[in-house]
Amino acid sequence: MRCLLASFIAFATACSTEHVQQSHEPPIQNLAVTRKLNRTTMTETITASTPGGIVTASARLRRYHPHEETQTPRHWIGFGEISPDLVLADLSLVVAGKPVSIPRSCYADFGEFGFSGASLDLASDGEQVILHYSGGDGAASYYADFVVRDARLEEIRIHTLGPLPDKRVGRITMVRSVPPQ
Repeated sequence: MRCLLASFIAFATACSTEHVQQSHEPPIQNLAVTRKLNRTTMTETITASTPGGIVTASARLRRYHPHEETQTPRHWIGFGEISPDLVLADLSLVVAGKPVSIPRSCYADFGEFGFSGASLDLASDGEQVILHYSGGDGAASYYADFVVRDARLEEIRIHTLGPLPDKRVGRITMVRSVPPQ
């Protein structure tokens, strides 16, 4: 019986490894960050060390005043048509001394309930850096991944709750195009 079991395990192992494709891409790993919050200016700044150099990211919120807005979004990420209390005013990223251009249009519709900090994180696989921004709260929560390679913003993935094709509510991922730089 032991021989039969050992033969089966050897056969199953051999069969399963024949058809498995192994990825040679390095895994994306969260980076250990140093976090600074300035509650007066509603600014969060994080810094991390990577093999390619120091990465620094900063997000500043401001109060939303609809009468002061020149181009008010009709739909706020995580809020729908409800106006948020705060909006993401500035988002900056510097990778190994090189500023990464993140156009305001990429995050102009990101709203917030309040300033709590801990909305930024960084991850990397050695070739790309991902700035992770999380916002909203509860059912209105969302997060966005700003994917950067060679100090250039390549893609933005926004994850939020919304209606699925089968009419349930679930997590939806939208890929936002990056304006030409």
